Amino acid sequence: NQLDALTGLLNQNSYLNRTAEMRRCGGVLVVFDVDDFKQINDRYGHQFGDAVLTEVSARLQANFRATDIVGRVGGDEFVVFMRDETSLEVVAGRCENVCSRSEKMTFDDGKNVTVSIGAVIISQGQDFDRAYKTADDALYKVKNRGRNGYEVFSL
Repeated sequence: NQLDALTGLLNQNSYLNRTAEMRRCGGVLVVFDVDDFKQINDRYGHQFGDAVLTEVSARLQANFRATDIVGRVGGDEFVVFMRDETSLEVVAGRCENVCSRSEKMTFDDGKNVTVSIGAVIISQGQDFDRAYKTADDALYKVKNRGRNGYEVFSL
């Protein structure tokens, strides 16, 4: 099966099988995760955590182009590849939209869902593993800064 059972997005294996396509095209690799997801599961329960993941997935799909490759590659980790995109302004706009759309999801106690995002603009033929690590480094820069934001690097 190519799809994640919970979210309907590409699963990790399906996403990784498309890395050759990503290398050929160049574009933007974006890595997302839900901030404090373990605490969400611990405080509100796994069923609620699943609902958060499902809603984040829907908001990701609504935010990106139909031609973009969107997948769930881990518990609360999502990846998007925007084929042939090189505009920093477009990437920043998409990341900003994901952050603001996520914040509109609130818990009964008024706390908002937030996401941290790392992105890297890559040119055609770039090494996917290096690009993924760079996007992940950008994500952790956001985490270390306090979460709920994005950082875009380029290779």
